[in-house]
Amino acid sequence: MNDLETDEVLVILINSVEAHYDELSHPINRKHVWKNVCNDLVSQNIEVTPLMCSKKWQNLVRSYKVCKNIKNKSGRGPVRFQFYDTLDNLLGRKPNCARADNIPAKSNVQNEETEESSENPVTKRKCSFRKEFLMKKAQWKKHKLENYEQKINLKKMQLEIKERKVKALEALVQLRNKK
Repeated sequence: MNDLETDEVLVILINSVEAHYDELSHPINRKHVWKNVCNDLVSQNIEVTPLMCSKKWQNLVRSYKVCKNIKNKSGRGPVRFQFYDTLDNLLGRKPNCARADNIPAKSNVQNEETEESSENPVTKRKCSFRKEFLMKKAQWKKHKLENYEQKINLKKMQLEIKERKVKALEALVQLRNKK
């Protein structure tokens, strides 16, 4: 029997993915996310592989998106997806999960973003992660620029020393020629 079939295990999987959710958008850490999620499940005596976790997550996301699209269309009957609310809290704010006709006009976007960021901890975490990333990137660029300026100053000093050596050698040659 597949260990990812019970509801309790799916809740643990969703919680583990939520804990590692920021890593999914990180270019370097992305490749280790499913290993980390798998390790979380294995630590709770659930026998899974990273591939199994990844596939199950893809299936859950697919089911969530289908349910969300059906829910947004008028005239459709109710759709039941047990983990809809949990996944909506995690994925619901992503633009690729919302249909184009549900995206608010630009004038409303700023108001809704401030409301959403105060309500949803996942959105706050994403924003803080992005701010932290941009701050570190700016610090890295500043550090790189400082190193570059130091290298230029060092090269200038080396050039001055070489120019002094040339002048000293020219003066020495002139003294020898006079003798």
